[in-house]
Formats: sequence, C-alpha cells, structure tokens
Amino acid sequence: MRDIVPLDPVVALGGAQHADLVRTVWPHARTPLAGTRGMGEQMARLAVLRKAHEQQLM
Repeated sequence: MRDIVPLDPVVALGGAQHADLVRTVWPHARTPLAGTRGMGEQMARLAVLRKAHEQQLM
C-alpha cells in the first residue's frame, strides 16, 4: 500500500456504508456526516460546518 494508511486527517464525506468502507483502511477517519439520513441532511450539515468555519476566521 503506498503509504496511504498513516495519512492524517482523513475525512470521509458519504453515507454510513461508505464511511464504514473508508474506516477499514483509515480507522481514525473523521465522518462529519455520520447520523444524517440522506442527501438533504448531508448538505445541510455541510452548510452548518462551513458557516461555523467562516465565523472562526473572522
């Protein structure tokens, strides 16, 4: 494996099945969309995260 396992940070943006698959390679992966129930909730969560990040930069 091309030294991809120790990468940090690893962020998995996807549903539960994709996040589980990513965690087989990167157990430390962050999954900010965990618990969402569909594309609409995922997009809303990402918008909240982006807004919070923008406010930190001010």
